[in-house]
Amino acid sequence: MPHTAVLVASLVASAGALSAPSSAPKAALFKAIDTFNAATAIDGTVPIDFGVKGGELDKKSRAPRNLFPDGFDAVSPAVGTAAKGVMAAVDALAVEKSLAENAADTWKKADSPLTGEWSNLWTTAADATFDSKSERGAAKVSNVVDARKGRITNVIKFTDPESKADALRVRLTAKAVGARRLELTFRWVCVTFKKRLFGLFKS
Repeated sequence: MPHTAVLVASLVASAGALSAPSSAPKAALFKAIDTFNAATAIDGTVPIDFGVKGGELDKKSRAPRNLFPDGFDAVSPAVGTAAKGVMAAVDALAVEKSLAENAADTWKKADSPLTGEWSNLWTTAADATFDSKSERGAAKVSNVVDARKGRITNVIKFTDPESKADALRVRLTAKAVGARRLELTFRWVCVTFKKRLFGLFKS
């Protein structure tokens, strides 16, 4: 059986925004993210490496670890407070009138407002958190949504010059399970490298 999860967080995008660009709550959210980034620039981020030991996965469920609020609080009071400010701004934006109110109704249709490439500007998910000081290295995370085909591709583009991997792509299929919720099912993962690797592998 494929692993299934439910998308419960809003995507903050650099393009194709679901709310009006002039929205005051949206501007407040971007400001809150800037405040968070300023705090982490001084105090650092949540240290995340691979697996349970690295803090990427929850010890009991083995699901991606949720960094809010304990993970951020552990970095510093300033980072914890800034993270709470981002979540408050997300909640304020969520009640605004938006095209997202009927986004699930347009899933599997060509005119869905969800279609496009979405940049991850802030996240509480440990598996989507990357830092140059960790073994995982620095990376930019985005989601490429093709609503008509009912699929989402999570794209992790590694930016560390020393990284042997160029990108990691995770393909998911999705179905609407509510007005603002999509149920995601993992399909496959693909890793591309900066240089072609040769060798024999045996399990």
